[in-house]
Amino acid sequence: MCGIAGILNIHNIPDSQSIIDSILEIQDSRGPDSRNILKINEYAIFGHNRLKIIDLRDISNQPLESNSGRYTIVFNGEIYNFLELKRELKDYDFKTESDTEVILASIEIRGLDWFLKNANGMYSFAIYDKVENAVYLCRDRSGVKPLYYYIDDNQLIFSSNAYAIKQGLGLKPNLNIWSEYLKYRYVRTPETFFEKVKQVESGTYLKIDINLKIKENRYYTLENFNFLTDDGSKEQYLENEIHQLLFKSVERRLIADVKVGSYLSGGVDSSLIAAMAATILGENLSTYTVGTKTNNEFKYARLIAEKYKTNHNEILYTKEDYFNEWPALIKSKGAPLGVPNEVPLSLMTKALSKDITVVLSGEGADELFGGYGRIFRLPESYSLKSENFIKPFYDQYEYFKHEELNKTGFKNYQTSIDQYYKTVDFSSNTEFIFNYFQRYHIEGLLQRLDTSTMRWSIEAREPFLDKDLIKFVYEKVPVNYKLRWKDGGFEEVKNNRLLPSEYSEVLDTPKYILKKVAERYLPKEIIYRRKEGFPIELESWKDDLENMFWELYNAQNQIELNVEYINDLIGTPKSAQKLWMLVNILMFLKEN
Repeated sequence: MCGIAGILNIHNIPDSQSIIDSILEIQDSRGPDSRNILKINEYAIFGHNRLKIIDLRDISNQPLESNSGRYTIVFNGEIYNFLELKRELKDYDFKTESDTEVILASIEIRGLDWFLKNANGMYSFAIYDKVENAVYLCRDRSGVKPLYYYIDDNQLIFSSNAYAIKQGLGLKPNLNIWSEYLKYRYVRTPETFFEKVKQVESGTYLKIDINLKIKENRYYTLENFNFLTDDGSKEQYLENEIHQLLFKSVERRLIADVKVGSYLSGGVDSSLIAAMAATILGENLSTYTVGTKTNNEFKYARLIAEKYKTNHNEILYTKEDYFNEWPALIKSKGAPLGVPNEVPLSLMTKALSKDITVVLSGEGADELFGGYGRIFRLPESYSLKSENFIKPFYDQYEYFKHEELNKTGFKNYQTSIDQYYKTVDFSSNTEFIFNYFQRYHIEGLLQRLDTSTMRWSIEAREPFLDKDLIKFVYEKVPVNYKLRWKDGGFEEVKNNRLLPSEYSEVLDTPKYILKKVAERYLPKEIIYRRKEGFPIELESWKDDLENMFWELYNAQNQIELNVEYINDLIGTPKSAQKLWMLVNILMFLKEN
């Protein structure tokens, strides 16, 4: 895991070196093991922060050039099947044992498109082609690894950190995206929280030529979605295949020349990943969970740790710890936080960084297998694609509703969901929900994970986002194996006209087929307990949040809010989450 940076310019801008230096300094925690800059020619300069994971020798430091000298790469991520790809590149004279060189060899021998089609991993990388005098910016299929860029009439600048670009150029915050953040907790690619800074979209690469003309190429879209239902005859086959694919995914993500551990929250996703990892490694796995003395899920995590004899660590944090880390994490992320648990995730990662360098995490399971039952069940009442579906979807998915935003004082722009729903040809509302969550919602979670881990120079790996697993689940697993009715559940819902928020996990089983796989490893007490959010005591901290809000708001002049409405909001029960989001915005603006 690393940080990448680079500039392509057409006028040999004299301060290019200082801009790269500044970016690498800001994102140093992404790769503290080495920092290198290479001036490729009069047009291009690349920089790299390295966190050593595979082939720890200095010969694998980047920027790295191909054997012919045509291609130069800076790479952030891991290619989990790099040894398999390497066997198909026998004509290349490899100088290192790194996965980075496998990317170069693939491009030199087979081409970029061949590599992107066959690579299984998480990555963002930049390639400079001396023959074409062009930069290629490439991002992985799920958007695990970030890649930001700025372009004007004179230069392209790219980086792993949006804040680093902003600082290097003195850019301003993007004040037109607050409505999207307050609704969804993130902004959809390609937008960012800074003016003129964009994100490369997942599953996409950009070609930028020497005249700074951009050509976007989408090399990946989600697989065909299987809507078919059956009588249960496929269950054992599907369970076996998912088990095999997930186990292989975990096995791949244990490949490293440094120590690997696993998060273990006590929920089914992280518990299953930790159990598989422990099965592979024996009693050599370190696991980690976090909470406060009065609010935690330690007892569930202990069940798994004791069963698999892991080296288990319970990390406690206090309110003071939370409030001290919060603004520092916003500065490191270069964005407001999306969910309150980013802070304890960062605190947990800080603690585990003393022992390990790579950690496994359970992101992606809910999006792939339908874990958000109250949302994924909504199409039961809307069998045909219709704009009438959008409102109930908003009601469940949004934090600040449309009418609330109008009252806050923030400009309420058309949302990304509106645009996506109307412009993409979905065959049903069910397909829309799964597609949107797999395509966009997961990116918000991945940003949370990436910034919380890379702040402490830790690489996080997500087995549920494996290329082969996603392909199989989308193409082969019918919806009724993801969301399974319990006996009599459908009839009770129909007869009583119940809403998904009233019956999910009571009359049905979300992530059904994954939970059947989990039965091979975990006690049912873990598998079938109701889904709970990360334990954060926001409501008990509401007075602190209110004081912070007014202190920050009164000290700034960038935004003007409806003070009367904010007072009404603060007085509303269970409004701490919304107040927390407003504080995030003000903390972000204070730093920028």
